[in-house]
Amino acid sequence: MESKKQISIIIPTRNRKIILKKCLEALNKQSIDSNKYEIIIIDDGSTQDIETMINSLNLKPEIKYHYQEHSGPAKSRNKGIKFAKGKYIIFIDDDIIVNEQFVESHLNKLLNNDKVIVHGPVIHTNNLDNPSAAEKKIRDFSSAFFATGNASIKKTYLKEAGLFNENFYEYGWEDLEFGKRLKQLNLKAVKAENAIGYHLKYQFSPNYLPNIKEKEKQRGRMAVLYHDINPSFSVKLSTLYWKPLLILLEVLTIGNWPESQFTMKLIKYLHENDLNNTRKFVVYFIKLNSYLKGLKEGY
Repeated sequence: MESKKQISIIIPTRNRKIILKKCLEALNKQSIDSNKYEIIIIDDGSTQDIETMINSLNLKPEIKYHYQEHSGPAKSRNKGIKFAKGKYIIFIDDDIIVNEQFVESHLNKLLNNDKVIVHGPVIHTNNLDNPSAAEKKIRDFSSAFFATGNASIKKTYLKEAGLFNENFYEYGWEDLEFGKRLKQLNLKAVKAENAIGYHLKYQFSPNYLPNIKEKEKQRGRMAVLYHDINPSFSVKLSTLYWKPLLILLEVLTIGNWPESQFTMKLIKYLHENDLNNTRKFVVYFIKLNSYLKGLKEGY
């Protein structure tokens, strides 16, 4: 007889078949009985054949796959919560590869005191074959009260707080906004040091710049929504959506210089000559400029 599911792992995904496969293979090798957890994959409008890949893996835990038209991470996670059988929910991203104690570590913390949000460390790696070789750092734990890269919580609290706001249809801020509502339930944020998620971090290439800029634009547009819902001073500072900061952004990116042909040539030169610190500095301003454009579009 199948034992009752204790935990449901919710993974939104979109066109990341290769890394999602590694994510699922890691979740298939857990120290806990596979009957105690399920994996729910919400495919947010992929053009890749994600379902066939999942079926080919013959995973031990129960798998639920659901396809939806592209609607964003908030709606994807809400859909996963709706399908979840588990008393507790783990949220991870589709580019997270976990260690073998991941599920058990989350569950132990939740069983010890379920009025908590449990966070595991997210360690950046560019080595998919041996992700655990990546160095651990103090900043591996998110400073956010609720961050969906590696977190778990009792399902009833998600419902009590009203679930994710589905108006966040693009990348950014939906978990922080939800975290503010969860905080009102007097939950405590705790750490599970052994619930490790290794996050794939690609080596930089100038070819990635269009994707980087688009992501920052989305984050800027969603920042306006976050501010409109929570126009507090802390949100103004975190989103930069405050008149003095907006003026400063305009000054720092005056003349739209981060988009100039000279800047693009400079990035290519710095990259080809391994001048990485200088390149990171210039890319920071390119991202800042795109984020400012997103703020203006959102407004």
